[in-house]
Amino acid sequence: MTQQTTTPQPDTPAERMTRRQAAEYLGVSKSFLAQDAMTGRHGVPFYKIGARMVWYVRGELDAWMTAHKVAGKEAA
Repeated sequence: MTQQTTTPQPDTPAERMTRRQAAEYLGVSKSFLAQDAMTGRHGVPFYKIGARMVWYVRGELDAWMTAHKVAGKEAA
């Protein structure tokens, strides 16, 4: 008998985060995420449902952080 493992889908509650949770996870302020949602300057991925509900998905935040990685200089 084979054991099947399932990975959480992005739309499951375990993967969704509020703006507060996403800010804490990324180490930024809620206002940074709110401002980015309005301007799109940094391109943090989010979902907006209705007028005020905003969700972030952990896997998408991880991918965004990876895409914005900056390599440091080597010590001389």
